Amino acid sequence: MSLNWAMLDPSSAEPIPLPDEEMILALPGAEFTLFVPSPPPPTSGAQSAGGAGGQPRKMLASGRVWVSDQRVIFVPQPAKDAPYASLSLPLPAILSTSFQQPIFGSNHIVLSLAPTPGGGLTQGTKAEVRFRDRGAFEFVKVLEAARERAVHKERERGDEGLPVYEAPPPAHGAAPSSSAGPSTTTTGPTGSMSVPEDAPPGYEL
Repeated sequence: MSLNWAMLDPSSAEPIPLPDEEMILALPGAEFTLFVPSPPPPTSGAQSAGGAGGQPRKMLASGRVWVSDQRVIFVPQPAKDAPYASLSLPLPAILSTSFQQPIFGSNHIVLSLAPTPGGGLTQGTKAEVRFRDRGAFEFVKVLEAARERAVHKERERGDEGLPVYEAPPPAHGAAPSSSAGPSTTTTGPTGSMSVPEDAPPGYEL
C-alpha cells in the first residue's frame, strides 16, 4: 500500500496497467478516507509496531476507483486540496475487509492495510470507502473475489516445495547396495551363492 506510486496516463488520469494486469472494475463517485497513525519514535522499540499513539492523521479524497487482478487503485479528482495523486493497494496488502451498515451514516467498507516500506503510510493504516451511488455492494463483491484469488496464488507460490530426490541408478556392473540388510546375498550366473560384501576375512560358504 503506497501513495503516489501508480503510473497514470497523462491524458486520461487513468492507471497504466502493470505487466499481465487485468482491470476488472472501474467505479466513479468513490470517497476514500485514510486514517494514518503517527510514525513511531526511533527509540520506541518493539512497542512502536502500531504507531506512536494519539489521533491518526485523516486524509479524505473523492475520485474514481479501479479493481484489477493485482491491486486496487484510487485516483482523486483533480483538486488543489487533494492530499495525494494516487493510492495503490496490492491485493495481498489488504489484510481484511468489513462492510459497515450503521444506523446513522452511510454504508461503507473498512479496509485494514499493510503499508509498503517507503510508501508514505504507517503500520495500522485503515481506509473507509464510500460511494455516492450504489457502487458499494459491487465494489466489495468484486474486491473480495479478486483478493481471494490473489492470496491463493501467493500461498501457492510460497508452498512450492523442492522436487523429490531420487537416487541415480547404479552403474553398469556395480554391486547392489547392502542397505537392505547385512545378510543380503546374490545368486551368480551358475546358481551358486556369492560371498556377501560385508563378510569377515576367512568367510567361506
